[in-house]
Amino acid sequence: MEKQLTNGRTKKGTGGYSNITVKKDTAIRFRSYSKKFNKSHSEVLDGMIRHFKENQLDPFEGNKDHR
Repeated sequence: MEKQLTNGRTKKGTGGYSNITVKKDTAIRFRSYSKKFNKSHSEVLDGMIRHFKENQLDPFEGNKDHR
């Protein structure tokens, strides 16, 4: 993670990246899924969000097993 100096102090998380917290099994499934596309995690997540928005899809509709 890139660090920037602000007012004499180092500020983490300002390099264009941010962390999110997900369950370990979800992270493992997402990493595996991302590898199928040979893209970064950001690119895959952006593509998923764009797909849901463009197609007006609800990720929980019809899915009884929301985690």
